Amino acid sequence: MSAQAIVVARPDVASLVDSPIRPSWIISGSPVAKVQELSRSTDKTTVTSHWSCTAGTFNWYFGMDETVHILEGEVIVKKPGEAPMTLSAGDVALFRNGTWCVWHVPVSVRKICVCRHSLPVAGGFLLRALKFLGRIFFPVELDNPPGRQEEFEHSHNPNLIKTRYKATELA
Repeated sequence: MSAQAIVVARPDVASLVDSPIRPSWIISGSPVAKVQELSRSTDKTTVTSHWSCTAGTFNWYFGMDETVHILEGEVIVKKPGEAPMTLSAGDVALFRNGTWCVWHVPVSVRKICVCRHSLPVAGGFLLRALKFLGRIFFPVELDNPPGRQEEFEHSHNPNLIKTRYKATELA
């Protein structure tokens, strides 16, 4: 069975389920964390989630690379030896694998997070090399995508050479 090619998920506060913070990590308050898994990569190395937390201060350990996009609220993040950073609605941040931080949530915060298990540098190099060889020996036809096609020309500047695009209608 092949994986679904396009996964659409809607972050829904009503779909969040309890995801308790370890009691030993809580510094102050009674933060309540909840999570909703939105998608998971076929190779199980990447998960996209919707996460929320109520007021409190706690330690947090990132056991994998995590990119966050704050949807609402704010969090003040403090890494030992560094100045605190405030993340609020619209901000995007990357927390690298192995990072410890103190999170202070003044009222509440809600985020989308993409958590990815990173490869060692040598593993990443090997993966890129294999992908490069795959493109050479097993090229994918990009000029003729499957499905119903319409050709059209597009240019924002009449003095520019017109560029030819192919659009595939999504049904």
